[in-house]
Amino acid sequence: MSDSVSVDKQLESILEEFKNQKMRPQIERGLDASAEVVKRNLEDAIGKGDSYPHFSESWFVKKDYKGVRYVKNSKKVDGTDKKGNSKQVPLAAYLEHAVSSPHKGFIKRTVRKCKEQAINAFKDAFKKGE
Repeated sequence: MSDSVSVDKQLESILEEFKNQKMRPQIERGLDASAEVVKRNLEDAIGKGDSYPHFSESWFVKKDYKGVRYVKNSKKVDGTDKKGNSKQVPLAAYLEHAVSSPHKGFIKRTVRKCKEQAINAFKDAFKKGE
């Protein structure tokens, strides 16, 4: 009985690996599409300012790993660390998490608002690859 279980597990593992290899390009396209939707929504969530490059224009998608996309912002501002030393601070982290930020939580809210759009973009891109 234990042999049949191990054979079943092995077969399941082989089929899962085959499916992942076969569908990987579609998954990657879907993730790209979803990340672009999130990026676009984050760009639109903040108005334009006078600084260059502006915060809303500094969003980018990081694609360093298979199956993962990070939407990040490269804008940094002058700030201080806990010891009072001067340093560059990611503006997105400040706006999202600082107690004194009037925009606290805006990234989370924006991503939640566009979740359905991102899912649909993933599905559409995935289906195009079939």
